[in-house]
Amino acid sequence: MVGSALPRKNRSLALKLFSRIAASTSFHLVFAGERLSAVEQAFRDSHPYGSRLLSIVAPSQALLNVLYCQAHALLFPSLAEGFGWPLIEAQACGCPVIASTTTSIPEVAGDGALYADPYDVALFAEHVIALENPSQRAELIQLGFANVARFTFDGFSQATSAFALQQ
Repeated sequence: MVGSALPRKNRSLALKLFSRIAASTSFHLVFAGERLSAVEQAFRDSHPYGSRLLSIVAPSQALLNVLYCQAHALLFPSLAEGFGWPLIEAQACGCPVIASTTTSIPEVAGDGALYADPYDVALFAEHVIALENPSQRAELIQLGFANVARFTFDGFSQATSAFALQQ
């Protein structure tokens, strides 16, 4: 997960998801952005797999790029977003995206993401496991690359020009 620790980012879903799959996978849960809250630190200290919960505070852009490139997926269960830059950043790095169905998220991530209600831990877990299938993973990565093409400088410029001409 990339972003702040604000409640709307829904890091609590990530902890529930991790609790559900930790025993059957070797995945780590990485929070990149703000430091762990007291609740998250308590989870890390008390959960049997808590040592696999990592916090990277204020990562550089270079480190963030490496994290996206090495991740199994970007988990983005946010309850509300204005845009959601991590969606596009991850897709540009070939990182599959698993995101919530709320606000602008589906419009931004397009066909290049798997979606679930931001309270549906079971479906988020199914998506994480589904990405272990190489063909499904490759297909989602390709859809992500295609989606990112909508957000190039030229694409924004053309869309803005077309909008301005309609007035």
